[in-house]
Amino acid sequence: MIATRLGGMAEAVTHEVNGLLFEPGSAADLAGQLRRICDEPGLLNRLRAGVPAVKTVDAEVDELVETYRRLVAQARPAAPAAFYNGRRGV
Repeated sequence: MIATRLGGMAEAVTHEVNGLLFEPGSAADLAGQLRRICDEPGLLNRLRAGVPAVKTVDAEVDELVETYRRLVAQARPAAPAAFYNGRRGV
């Protein structure tokens, strides 16, 4: 992938690892990155090897659920000692 160093794509692409980035608005930089694909043998294969495996839907959901659990646990104030053992005011 060749993407601009701007926005979401710049977060998804690591330059020289799984793609190439160019400066926003720079046709010369974009042309340079395209030229590299043509001129550097093995570059595409090296970049392809750097692309991480796609998560399954189940793995993505498990990760999100765990994130929400952690955030809810952090946001919940600790219960007063009187609420322990299921009895109030004891």
